Amino acid sequence: WSSVSDYYYCGTGDNGFSTLVGVGWEFPLGPKFFITPGVDWYQQWYGGGSSPGYTERVINFSVSIGLQGG
Repeated sequence: WSSVSDYYYCGTGDNGFSTLVGVGWEFPLGPKFFITPGVDWYQQWYGGGSSPGYTERVINFSVSIGLQGG
C-alpha cells in the first residue's frame, strides 16, 4: 500500500506487490566495534486503479556503526 495526502487531508493511494533485496557487510574495527555498510533495492508494482499501472524503484545506501557490550 502506498498513499500520499496533504495538509487538508486530500490524498490518494494504491496497492500492489513489492520486492526487497539487500546486502550488507560487517567490518570489525576493534574487538567490540564494527561498521556495516549496506545497500537495499526496493521495487514496487501498482495496479493503478483507474489509471495505468506503474512501477517504483528505490536504492537505499546505508552505514551502521555497532558497539558490542559485555
